[in-house]
Amino acid sequence: INTSIEALEYEFVTAIEHLTKNRLAKIAFLEGNGELSEEQVYDITESVLEDNFNLSYHYKVNRFNIKEFTVDSNTMLPDLALQSSILNSYKAIIIAKPTIPFNNIDKILIDQYIMQGGKVIWFVDGVNASMDSLRNKSGTFIATKNALNLDDQLLSYGVRINANLIQDLRSTKIPIITGYSNKKPQQSYFNWPYFALLVSDSKHSISKGLDGLKCEFVSSIDTIKSTIRKTILLHSSKQSRISPAPIKISLGILENPPKINSYNKEFLLIAILLEGEFESVFKDKLVQKNQQIQFIKKSVNTKMIVISDGDIIANDLSNSGGVYPLGYDKNIKFTYPGNKHFLINAVQYLCGDNGLSHLKVKEHNLRMLDKKKVQENRFIIQLI
Repeated sequence: INTSIEALEYEFVTAIEHLTKNRLAKIAFLEGNGELSEEQVYDITESVLEDNFNLSYHYKVNRFNIKEFTVDSNTMLPDLALQSSILNSYKAIIIAKPTIPFNNIDKILIDQYIMQGGKVIWFVDGVNASMDSLRNKSGTFIATKNALNLDDQLLSYGVRINANLIQDLRSTKIPIITGYSNKKPQQSYFNWPYFALLVSDSKHSISKGLDGLKCEFVSSIDTIKSTIRKTILLHSSKQSRISPAPIKISLGILENPPKINSYNKEFLLIAILLEGEFESVFKDKLVQKNQQIQFIKKSVNTKMIVISDGDIIANDLSNSGGVYPLGYDKNIKFTYPGNKHFLINAVQYLCGDNGLSHLKVKEHNLRMLDKKKVQENRFIIQLI
């Protein structure tokens, strides 16, 4: 009840703020490196329930292909200045589960966008792994490092996404066929340790009060000592463990589970907010000079969020092409609410909607009513 009352002011102010905006700020999902498709991020962008709980309610949401250049008519070369200018027109960019390595032009465009104050949310898998890979005769596959050529870039900003997988005792369930009845398969549900279920205990406005975030094959994040201010937004439970890549993923882990005491890691970092003046990854590197772009070595004060799971923003699609809500678990027919709340909060915080963020962390202490007064004045209170 207390949490609901605390949220009321935020809900009212969000609606008023939306109604009084003259124009919506632009944000963009990046394309060109095998990121999630428009359909896979449809719910966070537009909302399958056709309500206002989506990014398009607050922002003008575009998709920007970083590899599609306009050709400069004078030099007949890709117009990097124009590409950089378009990128800088977005208040924030979302890099959602890339699968193709970034080349140096991609990286320098993103890097210089950040140097000029651009905001980025990185959804990057540390390891290549998916449940589809288990659908073979052996019921196993080898998960390998997700080589995206981003390690040096993220390291220069203060973090490293590790090439490992977190196994967490607090996890969601998957169905396994355990027998047959009249030739019909019978299913039972088992906790799948690779699908961590996150519950936030953070006091930060982005993740305060969140309950139930669904993850799939998530990696741990390490921080690097630097002047950048780091705030942990999401982490694993008290009973976690790490498996470094390459790692054999098998359903056999359900049949012969590891000993409970092997889950001896706690609060492994999964999402982090970085704030401050970032150093360019190309600062000490020989970069081919391009007169179109003025190279900046150190950013103005800005911020970014790094999340070591691309699936946290992805909605599932049905076989017929329909879209499920974000955080929906088809196995138990339940939608985990945390995914969507977390992502909208994250974009609002990065885009400087600080008034809204401030309301998220306000706390109201409920005081007990005087029961005698309530009884004596019940009718007049109801009338008012």
